[in-house]
Amino acid sequence: MTNIPILIPIPGPRGPPGLMGLPGVGERGHIGPPGFKGERGKDGIMNFSDFYSLMPSDNSLIILPGSSISFPQNGPSNGVITRMNASQFNLLNIGTYEIIFQVGISEYGQLCIVLNDFEILSSIVSGTFQIIGLSLIQTFAINSIISINNYSESTSITNPINNAHLIIKQIN
Repeated sequence: MTNIPILIPIPGPRGPPGLMGLPGVGERGHIGPPGFKGERGKDGIMNFSDFYSLMPSDNSLIILPGSSISFPQNGPSNGVITRMNASQFNLLNIGTYEIIFQVGISEYGQLCIVLNDFEILSSIVSGTFQIIGLSLIQTFAINSIISINNYSESTSITNPINNAHLIIKQIN
């Protein structure tokens, strides 16, 4: 028997990359032209207004239960949500509105949103020094009227301080 040497190949250095091949024929077919731009959906802010007050000059020193907070100064608006007077605001369209308010006071208090003369109980918020409210409301009639009131079953707010802010956004 003869011993036959077994040769184990040793790999050499890697060669340079080859040229890129031609694109293959796929199963996707041809790419069509771009589609038409869609219309704006109903989601998003449709209308907005910002109202504020400078305290204590823009509000009386005593705000009784059931009485409205005044926001007599105008901030940015697209002109659809408007003021009726210093404390009442007109929601022209039927829809859903996001209401955000902030009122500085010097003692404990409770505030709520009033829609067409009805307190919205789910909007009642309370606090000391800063009362901040955030609610969604729905209107079912055009020209609905809202205000931010000292809750009717609360106590008087005797010394509003700092400033107050009200932002109304129609979201659909």
